Amino acid sequence: MMVKLGGILAEYNIAVGVTKVDDRPPAKDKKKRVEKNDNYSRFMRKLENKEYDKFNSVDFLYFFRFKAECGGKKYLINNFQIDAHWFKLLKDKYTNDELVTMVCFLFDSEQSYIVDPHVKVLYSGWTNKIYEDSKKWLAGEYKDIPVKKKEAREWKKGGNKVKVGEW
Repeated sequence: MMVKLGGILAEYNIAVGVTKVDDRPPAKDKKKRVEKNDNYSRFMRKLENKEYDKFNSVDFLYFFRFKAECGGKKYLINNFQIDAHWFKLLKDKYTNDELVTMVCFLFDSEQSYIVDPHVKVLYSGWTNKIYEDSKKWLAGEYKDIPVKKKEAREWKKGGNKVKVGEW
């Protein structure tokens, strides 16, 4: 014997007093997703208006990511607070215009000594070289000098014959 679910549900609805299943109030309209990150939208406004002098450390972090994406490289912000901290330290040492120039230099110039730039590179041993080269790049005097690779000092097969114990 098969029991029809529709029949049982219809009997239950009549017993409970529900005349229509659709009598419930309509669902509220879902609001459009509000951008949770106001910092990024403020950064984009500053970037569109070219207000580099108003950049803070968070804006510089977003600018670094923006320039990386424009340069065809993917930059993920792994630890937002630490990366923003590096820019805060850099802001104490350099002006905003100098920092913008340094970030643009890393991605827009044809420099070959830093392949995959990271925020910490700007606060490492490369800082002075990046700063000097970015000033030259801005003046149009920059020439990329490739870094000389050291030859591996390993034994090569078929090299000079060496006798053991010979000085």
